[in-house]
Amino acid sequence: MNVVTYSGKQGYVSKTTLALKATPSPAFAPTTNGTDTNVDGQQIQRPVMADTKPEGASAQWRDGSDSFSAHRRGTCSHHGGVASWY
Repeated sequence: MNVVTYSGKQGYVSKTTLALKATPSPAFAPTTNGTDTNVDGQQIQRPVMADTKPEGASAQWRDGSDSFSAHRRGTCSHHGGVASWY
């Protein structure tokens, strides 16, 4: 057994489990999930999950979604906040 730390918590994992190879998830292209109305009354694209930065995205959230928000205030709060701004 090996001691591992994940998200600030420690636990034990067998060497067999650690030796397993992860199956890569299939690549997917961003899709339009419709639009939302922002505080300015403008229609903006809803968030998407993508392998690369979608055209027009303004930020990536901590959950991995890409945002098209025009404002930083309040952006992505229900997605764990902003991981990085583009």
